[in-house]
Amino acid sequence: MNRSVVFIYLSIFLLLSFALVAKESQNKPVILVSNSQFQLTDDDVVNVFLASTAEKQKAVISHPKRFQKFIENRWAELNLIEQVKHGELPESMPDLDLLMKLVRQTTIAKMMIQHLAEEQSPAIAVVAKKRYQGNPNAYRIPDRIQASHILIKTEKRSDEEAQALAEKIRKQLITGQDTFESLAQHYSEDPSVIKNQGNLGFFGRGQMAKPFEEAAFSLTDPGQISPVVKTQFGYHIIRLEKQQKGKLKDFTAAEPTLRKDILAERQRKIWKQYETKLTESKQDLVSPSEIDAWLWFGGFEGSEVSNQLRSQINSKLGIAKLLTDQAKQSGFETRQVVQNKLIIADREAMIQLRRKALYDQIANRSLSNAVKEHYRLNKQHFMSPKNADISLIYLSKSKHEQHKIDEMTKAIMQKIDDKQSFEKMALSYSDTPDVKTNKGHLGLVTPGKLGSQLEKQIFSRTEPGILGPVETVEGKFIIMVHQITPEKQLALDEVRSSIKASLVNELATSEYSELVHSILNDSNNQVNDKAVDQLYARLKQLNNN
Repeated sequence: MNRSVVFIYLSIFLLLSFALVAKESQNKPVILVSNSQFQLTDDDVVNVFLASTAEKQKAVISHPKRFQKFIENRWAELNLIEQVKHGELPESMPDLDLLMKLVRQTTIAKMMIQHLAEEQSPAIAVVAKKRYQGNPNAYRIPDRIQASHILIKTEKRSDEEAQALAEKIRKQLITGQDTFESLAQHYSEDPSVIKNQGNLGFFGRGQMAKPFEEAAFSLTDPGQISPVVKTQFGYHIIRLEKQQKGKLKDFTAAEPTLRKDILAERQRKIWKQYETKLTESKQDLVSPSEIDAWLWFGGFEGSEVSNQLRSQINSKLGIAKLLTDQAKQSGFETRQVVQNKLIIADREAMIQLRRKALYDQIANRSLSNAVKEHYRLNKQHFMSPKNADISLIYLSKSKHEQHKIDEMTKAIMQKIDDKQSFEKMALSYSDTPDVKTNKGHLGLVTPGKLGSQLEKQIFSRTEPGILGPVETVEGKFIIMVHQITPEKQLALDEVRSSIKASLVNELATSEYSELVHSILNDSNNQVNDKAVDQLYARLKQLNNN
């Protein structure tokens, strides 16, 4: 696109933005902040304020300093848009008219689908009431407890040593030799102990490891100490602090969640309906250039984009087109609330373009020396991780009694001779959900994927072979290691592009912050403090009403 055309478009955009402001009154706009180039008026700020959510509005007017920050953000935005208007555009930018059309279509589509969901019969309030009355127990606040713990890990000591140390600490607690807090500070290997002295706060069932949860909820009196408990994290000593009995939420308390869930369900259903409509129409509503533009705006490069992602974007933009057409036909698009949202969407898109322009400028720098220096200082972090090609048989304690697991383990170990026999045993015994498709073969795994107990066994090996059985709190595992690949130092050329991308992101973030800071601290800025205070009072009164 010719840059002069871009400037004309942007000029029109700014004029439309100011013209479409949702005025709270018919008074002449009052200048809040200005410089030699342009002005921020009370109408500009009111427009953004009214297009914000109710929660955001309350936050903005909750304190004069928050409102001042809101004004500063609007002033920075207008400056950034002005810079885009005067040519600070990304070099790789697609057609601007096309991009802004897509921004507006997706904005309208999002509002339209919510509008359709809200307008469906019966009303959401009626459905919410009926759903609550049909199953009030679904909205019960569950039992919760507050507990503290001391954690002894098994990573740097044997399992027996960890258990013995935990038992010793528990004995000191039971006999009153020391306080829980001091023992936690001295012994606990939970990283959060520095801040909380072992206190985990309130939690309900399903939030902690199963053995921990069962031990904690079996305690009945505040101050009571549990037996030593083993989980995948190590050995725990738990102290009960407080208990909160569950209670039934009344409808007023449950209604916001109900309404949100019902609205989301309706929106998903409507979206599915439009997906079907798009498929059945067999029309190409979206051009390849539109898909490319939207992918670019989302930060994807053409070479990195899969056919699946292009298909998803094609569907999303096609549905947005259908919803936008419906919004035009029904007159929904002309509503003031929609126009306000469109102005906000345009502004946000322009600011995103300014960010991308800055990113492009930095990406075009060589940064060769910076990349080399970063590699030199952080060479130890640029390693190809060790990995292992494995197959696995899992016998779950939640599905089988312990004696049954022991019997199956013995039978499996006697019959495994090679990969083929391992696959047969996996199909016959393993409790992994996808065993029928993968026959127990997990492929390449790296540290951090399977848990410390299994990985300690797997990655301590240097040769292929059978491991097991390995017992954990979840069950028993029998593992066949097909191949072990050790950790390897990566050369600079192997990581050069990723280091540069990281540096570009870091510099872009830093320089954008510096750019905003320079805008807000420009000595040419003139602030009408009285007008800002009056607008704050006005919006606060408007919100209270």
